[in-house]
Amino acid sequence: MGNLTSKFKNIMYRFLPLPYFYGRDFREIFGFLLESQNWSFERLLDYKLARLRALVKHAQHNVPYYRRLFKKMNIDYRDIDNFQAFEQLPILEKETIQNCFEDFKADDFESYQPIKTVTSGTSGSRTTIFRSSYQEAFRQAVYWRFLHSRGIAFRDPTATLTRPLGFDLNSPACELDRIDNTLVLNTYYISKHKFDRILNPLREFKPRLIWGHPNTLFVLAEHILVNDLPPIETGLVATFGEKMYSPIRETLKRALIGEYVEYYGNRENTIAAFSPGNDHFNEVSEYCHLELQPTTDSNLIRNHCGAGNLLTTSLHNYAFPLIRYQSEDLVEYCNDPDCRQRSPYFRILGGKNRDLLLTRKGLILPFFLTNLEKRGFNKIRQYQLEQLDLNNVILRVVVSPDFKIDSDEKMLLDYTSEALANSFKIKVEYHDKIEFTEAGKFRPVISDLASAFMEKRLRSGVQQAG
Repeated sequence: MGNLTSKFKNIMYRFLPLPYFYGRDFREIFGFLLESQNWSFERLLDYKLARLRALVKHAQHNVPYYRRLFKKMNIDYRDIDNFQAFEQLPILEKETIQNCFEDFKADDFESYQPIKTVTSGTSGSRTTIFRSSYQEAFRQAVYWRFLHSRGIAFRDPTATLTRPLGFDLNSPACELDRIDNTLVLNTYYISKHKFDRILNPLREFKPRLIWGHPNTLFVLAEHILVNDLPPIETGLVATFGEKMYSPIRETLKRALIGEYVEYYGNRENTIAAFSPGNDHFNEVSEYCHLELQPTTDSNLIRNHCGAGNLLTTSLHNYAFPLIRYQSEDLVEYCNDPDCRQRSPYFRILGGKNRDLLLTRKGLILPFFLTNLEKRGFNKIRQYQLEQLDLNNVILRVVVSPDFKIDSDEKMLLDYTSEALANSFKIKVEYHDKIEFTEAGKFRPVISDLASAFMEKRLRSGVQQAG
């Protein structure tokens, strides 16, 4: 009966305009965003400051962590009458959220229909956070306004390459979301090198948009080019989650033909920014406020004027506010009102983009954390995979106090091997801490072999294109 009900709903919703399926909040926000995109620079700044003041007022009155912090530091929302005053508020670190988790929930937390999520883990460990359903509707409306600006209409055929929800290793290679008319392609089949299970449905579907991580798309594109397969033509190729380096973009363009754009955000949904493929990301000022925390790194100061860590504030998450949140992303940032840009823009300096391993069959994407979560194995606090050669990897882990080597190590090895497509022998090393890079970023995957392989392919692609 459950399957029949689900199918009936899918059919019914296909006959309704998609905004009605997304809900009233989405419809109202989307209409607002279509209007606000025509606002003047001054009106947009006024709106953003008003939303920041309202958020600080809410946090002071309704969120235990901020109520306590603001009282201790003698901070009052009425004093936040300009951006400079807002930027004197304390910076929020992930560690603070982890240590004071319950105190970030608003007093009327459940009334915001909170959605639970976790950070991506690129800083070394995952952090649980919540976002309000209204914030999620706002993020979705921002996304659709951007697509509409690129000629993509509601229910146009689109395709996304991603891991399936819940990361079931036995889930099908592709599934059609009939409501959104989106073909969801399971990236685990790319790691298993079963490309035909992905490519054939993708060609038949003829999407107007292909959406995915740069590394995922690169592995797919590399397979197309090496095997002299016909390129896939689409209207728009949108990437997210990793920095898109120019050589990788140029390689992708030979296999996936279309306009290229990038989306920049995070699981916390404190950021929304888009780039038309020129490395400059424009802040969506109706959704978030971005700032720069200047770096003290002398090399960065010398090489990148205006470089620093990106601080982010979502304007609409009243369930679990994150104010001046340290995103741990390194950027060059412009926030000069005299530049007369419609919104501030920045260029990403950091970015992992090399989280791949090389097997005898080619590149694969590790699914380490997602597989552990699927298996309910929650005894790893930090990890790092380092590839030694085509047969061996080292798994460095920081474990929780309840981890027992005698009983847990075998499970850890089995789940890791499964996540790496059973392609390697794995040696576990136990550490108290895993070191960050000089730029302050965590490297979850280290593989000189994969990097060299990618560089060779990229050089080959440049030569062929030339």
